[in-house]
Amino acid sequence: MNRKSQFCILVFHRAPRAAMGALLMAVMLVVMSVLAQPAPAQTFQVLYNFPWGMGGGDPLSSVTVAPNGNLYGTTFTGGTGYGMVYRLNHANGGWLFSPLYDFQGGTDGSLPETLVTVGPDGNLYAAVGDNGTGCGGYGCGMVFQLRPHPTACQAVLCFWTKTVLYSFEGGNDGWDPTGSLIFDQAGNIYGQTYYGGPYNYGTVFKLTPTQSGWVESVLYSFTGGADGSYPGSLNLDQSGNLFGVAAEGGAYGYGTVFELSPSGSGWRLNTLYTFTGQSDSGYPLGLVRDQTGNLYGVTIGEGCSGRSCPRGIEGVGPSTVFMLSQGNWTYSTLYDYEGLYEASISIDSAGNLYVAVVDGGAYGNGYVFELAHGTWTYTDLHHFDGTDGSSPTGVTIDSHGTVYGTTSRGGPDDAGVIFEITP
Repeated sequence: MNRKSQFCILVFHRAPRAAMGALLMAVMLVVMSVLAQPAPAQTFQVLYNFPWGMGGGDPLSSVTVAPNGNLYGTTFTGGTGYGMVYRLNHANGGWLFSPLYDFQGGTDGSLPETLVTVGPDGNLYAAVGDNGTGCGGYGCGMVFQLRPHPTACQAVLCFWTKTVLYSFEGGNDGWDPTGSLIFDQAGNIYGQTYYGGPYNYGTVFKLTPTQSGWVESVLYSFTGGADGSYPGSLNLDQSGNLFGVAAEGGAYGYGTVFELSPSGSGWRLNTLYTFTGQSDSGYPLGLVRDQTGNLYGVTIGEGCSGRSCPRGIEGVGPSTVFMLSQGNWTYSTLYDYEGLYEASISIDSAGNLYVAVVDGGAYGNGYVFELAHGTWTYTDLHHFDGTDGSSPTGVTIDSHGTVYGTTSRGGPDDAGVIFEITP
């Protein structure tokens, strides 16, 4: 199910706009003042239950851990109905949930589903795929910045200030930005669009700050052929090379892993690996990089890539966690896991891998597991039973090894949760 049709289902969970307006202040007072009670030491705990409405609902991406320990994320719906950016921070031994921005729909944007990036200036950066007319009536997407008030805010609800850095036009510049944004040391921003470009199979773009604003340049437009289609999961190395996956396309139609390198006045694409749909599986959905340059990812070979499933999947290999060794880019399957629809992968500073699978597991509601670096020993971290969340969207690991993540559904209101798994 794609995100457009998903929204048609989710919209019925929201209260009527008139009722929400009448209850706005009362609900916000409850949301902003209720602190999660400290829980006994345990491996897993829910930090926040999304309640729909002004408290948010249906987070389709994980949280980002800031250097000060705050958690930032987005919800696909909630607020006045068009989604929000939120913060979860420690307060009085618990956690305090605060909406930071409430999208208003139309040209202001709606239905965010990407990770939040904390920029080098401490402000928040993210993309949203829906921002008005064009591109099928939903808008072509934009990249924006959120910054706090310059002075202390005394109000109950203190929204941050949103600045649009770039609005996509849906042509050669791309359409529907996805995934997280990446900063290089010079302050440039890199990202990808799922659609757009001359062939409408997606782009990798760069935003450069200038005195007159941010300027977009397309580094590569995918053709849907041997180079792949629908890019995602960008990583940047210290030399300025970009690594990512194409969810489909390639010589066999099952996706690729690619590298983009600066070359003269442009960028050159090098396909590092092409999935065959056999024992190596296919349809890669995520990619991470360790400190020595090895690449790791997940495929969803037994299912489809989530946003588009244009072909049957019969005969495709199992869903896998894979590794490409730096240098010769030799492919290795590290683990075959149970999962049909979507999964995500994260890595900690020691090179341990963490995979969140949206379906399957002991209760059919998804699960999270770890593969220890080197030995790739499997460890179950948590299986969701519905009451504590359902359909995990991803995890993030802080410097202490604590795992944070979200589920898009489950919890008391079936609106998702934010959870923590301690070492």
